[in-house]
Amino acid sequence: MDDLPPDSSYRTYFEQSPVGVFVANERGEFLDVNDRGCELVGYSREQLLSMNVADLVGSRGVAAFERLGETGRVEAEVALTRADGRVVEVSLDAVALDEGDYIASVTDISQRKDDERRLVQYEHAVEQASDLIAAADREYTLLFANRRYRQFHDLSDGDVGTVTLPELLGSATFEAIESKLEMVLDGAPLRDEIGRTAADGTDRTLDVQYYPLERDDGAVFGIVATMRDVTEQERRRRQLTQFELAIESSNDWMAAVDTDLNLLFANQGFRSFHGLDASDVRGTPLSDVLDDSAFDFVRSRVATLRAGESLTFEHQTAVEGERIPVRSVVYPLEDDDGEILGFVAALQDISELKDRERQLHVLDRVLRHNVRTTMNVVAGYADQIRTVSADAEVGEYARTIIDHSEQLNEMVAKEREITKILSDPPRTTRIDLTREVAAITSEFERAHPEAVISTEGPETNVEVRAGALGRALRELVRNAVVHADRERPVVEIRTSVTPETVDVRVVDENRAIPEMEQEVLLKQAEIEPLVHGSGLGLWLVHLIVDRADGTLSFEANEPRGNVVGIHVPNAEDA
Repeated sequence: MDDLPPDSSYRTYFEQSPVGVFVANERGEFLDVNDRGCELVGYSREQLLSMNVADLVGSRGVAAFERLGETGRVEAEVALTRADGRVVEVSLDAVALDEGDYIASVTDISQRKDDERRLVQYEHAVEQASDLIAAADREYTLLFANRRYRQFHDLSDGDVGTVTLPELLGSATFEAIESKLEMVLDGAPLRDEIGRTAADGTDRTLDVQYYPLERDDGAVFGIVATMRDVTEQERRRRQLTQFELAIESSNDWMAAVDTDLNLLFANQGFRSFHGLDASDVRGTPLSDVLDDSAFDFVRSRVATLRAGESLTFEHQTAVEGERIPVRSVVYPLEDDDGEILGFVAALQDISELKDRERQLHVLDRVLRHNVRTTMNVVAGYADQIRTVSADAEVGEYARTIIDHSEQLNEMVAKEREITKILSDPPRTTRIDLTREVAAITSEFERAHPEAVISTEGPETNVEVRAGALGRALRELVRNAVVHADRERPVVEIRTSVTPETVDVRVVDENRAIPEMEQEVLLKQAEIEPLVHGSGLGLWLVHLIVDRADGTLSFEANEPRGNVVGIHVPNAEDA
């Protein structure tokens, strides 16, 4: 190349070429290079003329140079290492010259390769996106659709580029959005929420964002849309709206606090009761709302709430200077991952309940005192008559009066127990049922030696969580013994255990318990003048079992008698 005259057209091209031009001999030694080539690799011409092709190219470039000697021409993309250590990607077009040398045109394609890589990454991201992405031209022919969109509409790859939106969506659906699409084609981005039926037949809610597709000169040639399936979010939003309406309209005062015991929200009842404006709720310390004693109690139980347990307690709070009783239930507020975000409280004004409890206690004391006093007087006079009268028939009448007086006094005693359970339910504790049954059996065998009492059940200890279950069992055994119509009452206590429940059945051979009594206790009949329960003992049993989250059952014992069952949750399952 140096032998060419300065004014040679070849020499002019060599010097002024917009791409790098390199000349090398068959050994790979550089013989000439133009200015663009020097700029490309960052070496001066003098430096390059002392270098070899292998100094600039990697193994791929060396292999291309070797092929050049065999074929006379090579086109390839190789990487050159610049003087500053940076690697530049180039397109190489090399040919053999007559004198055994080689000339190569080298073009920097780094930007194009970067663009291609970004395009591949972009296409991959779009294709793998969870959103539905598609584009259409001005005639609404589908230009592009990613995998998620194709799956949603059950499209094949071949459908893209041929199917139109009216064909894909149906005329009715397309007409509903056509005016919006025209707005986008006029250059206005648009957001919309639409309902669509997917190919699998499910109804979905899509959040759609439309954008105009523009050429470099700004001309709009189509529409691109990204559609996010927000069906679940919409369902949750509706649920949240329903929850908010339910909470706002609740008769309870409801509020939530964060883990620092600052209010997050409070319903209308809570706000009105505590004199809070809706705008003042969030961030208000709970200590500014509750009485000191109630706040101290909640704060002392934060560790319990953080452990996932609920908290129920009664306290008093002041409203317009008047203190009223309140029952509060507090439970953890958790997110979907189980992380505790705070605590929710539901408060009830129990003023009326407390008034009724006081009335119940007053009636209990009056009834107990008056009835027992009166019946003791009646029984005393009856006993006096029986003592002084020589008439056997009068004596029998007096004995009947005494018996009924004792029954009525016994009924009053049971009424007192029922009142106590209603107003002050027994504390739920673990009970060793096996030991309790053994104690009851021994107790009644001593008190009623004429009775035959047997037990059947597991040999191992059986535990239940119930407050006064032993009292209920004693009442059932007592009824079976005392109300027996045979000289030797026969009673069996059967205990069985399932993974969910512990079942205790008291079996006797007495007259059947009236169906009316059973229906009232099992809440299958209302208490009416002609339908009522007369046995307070069974009412006492029913209340105890109900307070233990259990159930009562009645069956016939063949050939004669009753099977009264108590079924309570297994303590191991609780």
